[in-house]
Amino acid sequence: MSDVADIVVVGAGMVGAATALQLQRLGRKVVLVDRRPPGLETSYGNAGVISGLNIQITIPRHPLQLAQLLLNRVPYFRQNIYSLPSALPWLWAFWRASEESNLWRIALQSQPLFSTAIAEHLRLASLSRASHLLRDVGYLSIIRDKTKLATVSRDKRLALACDYPFKIVSTEEIAELEPFLKPGAAGGLFWPGTYHTQAPDQLVKAYAEALVHSGGEFRQMCVTKLGRHKAGTWHVESLNDTIESRNVVISAGPWSKKLLEPLGYKLPLGSKRGYHLHFQAKDGAGLTRPVKDDEYGFVLSPMHQGIRLCVGVELDHFDAPASDMLVKGVLGPARELFPIAEPLEPSPWLGRRPTFPDQLPMIGAAPGHGGLWFNFGHGHYGLTLGPTSGKLLAEMIDNRVLSMDPAPFAPSRSFRPRAAVESMG
Repeated sequence: MSDVADIVVVGAGMVGAATALQLQRLGRKVVLVDRRPPGLETSYGNAGVISGLNIQITIPRHPLQLAQLLLNRVPYFRQNIYSLPSALPWLWAFWRASEESNLWRIALQSQPLFSTAIAEHLRLASLSRASHLLRDVGYLSIIRDKTKLATVSRDKRLALACDYPFKIVSTEEIAELEPFLKPGAAGGLFWPGTYHTQAPDQLVKAYAEALVHSGGEFRQMCVTKLGRHKAGTWHVESLNDTIESRNVVISAGPWSKKLLEPLGYKLPLGSKRGYHLHFQAKDGAGLTRPVKDDEYGFVLSPMHQGIRLCVGVELDHFDAPASDMLVKGVLGPARELFPIAEPLEPSPWLGRRPTFPDQLPMIGAAPGHGGLWFNFGHGHYGLTLGPTSGKLLAEMIDNRVLSMDPAPFAPSRSFRPRAAVESMG
């Protein structure tokens, strides 16, 4: 079977679905493809947070803290020692990129992408009749240590520099925001500019359905190969299906790397594995918004399925069996914070966050092939950045005036850390 299309978008997670919809808004004919229905892979397993600020997750610079991390002595990180040799080049690049001056530069360069994220979500949600899935409820971070509460952290300085609202809250204010949280915290940070969805998979599905309703197509197919004809068109192949297209957008998240390797692309894309598990709340307790425990690195988030416990980062082989160690490690602290009952599922859900060493996505034209475009590597922010990175890529493909500088996200960029730049104070 062979069809001809204007643009094929490979990957129907948040990034792919939103990119397809943004291209359609500019008048392009789009076919969205994925091996599973929209929103059921990486975009499904998150806390539902849509943030306007790039708060980066870093590897510690201090040798003792780094040793504790790699020896699995912290509750929010697990490293399979047997996978370390293959992960070491990416870890080394990630560690180098975590130097303070690089973090400031990256955060500031990426802020235009983040600052427009909520507005673009609201636009696409309205178009998709899914506005009810987005809630302006903010985000609460619980801080147990009084000294950390008083520290002028990088997150606070970044928020001040980017004019992003936040508030240091007392234990009494925490109780007003979330009455069912148990006492014991020194205080917290409240981010009122943050949105939340209780059904990220349904939001992705709504964007994909809006695409189809307006004349686009979703086709369920497992893409196994990309090839280019001499005439310049691409063929996107599965075992029983082929689509020919003038343009192909790769938005397949962590699977993008393997799909592009036969074309000669050796990309430093790592996969940070993450887990969640749903719980029923005890005695009618509930949460209004996602709540993060700053010390233990987990998030409790109200979802349609129940209270979702999202845990930290695991580094292991891509297809290694799932482990429940990270979930078990924070169950006690989670129950200290909020009255969760027994889990609603027999085992945790596993997903993979595609992350480059500088924690920025690749958005733009492939360096070596005309008509091939990249939009992947969003790390922890795929749900947040899908609509706004999709808009930027759509502007590039359609030769429109660009809404922001694409250079920080260029597929051809270097991953060597730059020299120190001016501090943000």
